[in-house]
Amino acid sequence: MHLLGEIANQTWLRLEDLLQDLDLDRDKERQAFIEDTQEFFRKRLAIYEQERNELENHVKNLVEQMFQLFDELQLPRISIDRQKLTLMAQRKLINEKIDELKELILERDKELIQLRESITIKMKFIGNIHINVDEIKSTNDAHSILSDLIDQLSKLKQEIQHLLDQIQSLNPESTSQQSTHVKSYLSTNNELSWLTTHQPLNGQALRTKLSSEYEILISKLREEVVRLRAELEQNEPSPPKDLREELADLRLRKRYLSLLKDFPHKLTSRSTLDEIRQTYERLTASLRAEARKKLTSLWDQLDVPENQRIIPKTKENQDDYLAMNDEIHRLEVYVESIRTILVKIQKREWYKKEMVEFEKHAGDPARLRGNSTQLLKEEKFRKDLSREFPKLTDDLHRMVAEWEESSEKKLIYGGEPYLETMNKEKLGVDFELLHLRLLTKCQLLVQQNEKDVSVMTNSIQTPPKTPPMPRTPPPSTQKTTSRIPTMNFVNSNRKANKYT
Repeated sequence: MHLLGEIANQTWLRLEDLLQDLDLDRDKERQAFIEDTQEFFRKRLAIYEQERNELENHVKNLVEQMFQLFDELQLPRISIDRQKLTLMAQRKLINEKIDELKELILERDKELIQLRESITIKMKFIGNIHINVDEIKSTNDAHSILSDLIDQLSKLKQEIQHLLDQIQSLNPESTSQQSTHVKSYLSTNNELSWLTTHQPLNGQALRTKLSSEYEILISKLREEVVRLRAELEQNEPSPPKDLREELADLRLRKRYLSLLKDFPHKLTSRSTLDEIRQTYERLTASLRAEARKKLTSLWDQLDVPENQRIIPKTKENQDDYLAMNDEIHRLEVYVESIRTILVKIQKREWYKKEMVEFEKHAGDPARLRGNSTQLLKEEKFRKDLSREFPKLTDDLHRMVAEWEESSEKKLIYGGEPYLETMNKEKLGVDFELLHLRLLTKCQLLVQQNEKDVSVMTNSIQTPPKTPPMPRTPPPSTQKTTSRIPTMNFVNSNRKANKYT
């Protein structure tokens, strides 16, 4: 303001100086100069005022744009204290806020796209649901819809699991491809991958198929129940009645009576199931002993641990002959299906036992005194072992894997999957060290004692008793060895003695 007054004062002095030399009406010229100056300032101020108005309108538009973004994001509006800020500062602050809100909208749009994709996959995975995902405009709506679909899927899976359990309770041997699809549907963590693999199946389609299968099974059971009632002269039980329990009782009654047809008894069709069972248990005592012996033989062939050798009991705490027969039949079928593999497994287990025995005695030099053939026998066993054992193991890895793939079951020997047994042995340091010790000890003994053998055989008249040597492998299906631990069983001679 001081600078402007100084300029005005100098300008006025200059005007007076110029007017002195001119033949003009000085008062008139002074007034004209003042008016021209005022007009200049009015025009200049009008320009500034117009620019300020434009800036004010721009700020108002920015504020409106900012509020629209707040509303779109469903966030509370934030007001700016415009009294304390210039228009330029307001514009800068609002623009920064708009950029921030636009970034949030971009992130929201990405999330919304992902949610729409998840909703689409869920709809297809469940089936028979139609939602226009393009009409979902907010992430809140998308989350709500997705939550509803997850609840529907959970209920659908419960219904499918219930149907599957009912079908398997009616038909425990069911191994249909449909059951495989259902189990994969219930357990999958990648719904899109499952849909791609099993197209055009979905949850609703599986439930419909299971419902149909269940109705067919129930119909067959009803027919069988009616037939057995007539055959066994049994009345229809009073409601409420359980069809499966009645069928199980009728089947058991028929089986008991069929097995008792060669025994003298006074049972009739009106006898209770408990009376029939007790009569059967009394008349088949000797058969139970034979069944127990046969079951034990099968357990021995498969090296079943003692804690897994469980024989079901009847109400009278007698061995359940029927359950034993069922288990005998199951194991006979199982043993026959793995007969070729079982021969190799038993041979491999025999080698494992002999390795322990060999390790126990190979460190005693006294075993060679007076026996010129002992070293040759050990060398022969070492060569046989180094040649046969790895080949046996490789063959069994391949054969067991092929059998499990074709049968869709685990091959159990020694109470656990045999592939796991071999894998544990492969990872077990002690097992590998034992094999190395077997290969190296005999080699060292051959080098150190070749000359001593002839001297010992000439000087010693009465040879001491030699330790047991490896025997011929056992017959293909007979149990001749106890279970050998699969890991850490050769830490010391004491530990080897304990297990052998």
